[in-house]
Amino acid sequence: MTPKQAAARLLLATATQGKPHPSQLDRMQMAEVLDGRISDEKRAKILEFVAKIENPYLERLKKLTGEGGDEGAESAPA
Repeated sequence: MTPKQAAARLLLATATQGKPHPSQLDRMQMAEVLDGRISDEKRAKILEFVAKIENPYLERLKKLTGEGGDEGAESAPA
């Protein structure tokens, strides 16, 4: 499993199963969720991909709620 796949799997577990966010897991806890061994280096790479996957999603949510930098851009009438 690649770090990108691992990050996606951990984020999905957070969203659908109520598991802790990947940033709150140590490498042993990650290994349990992913059913494999995780080194410190791989954990760091996984967390990099978590940010790459999650940040655009969070920015979109902020815009939709009006908390983003472009307030009202999503809800402005056409």
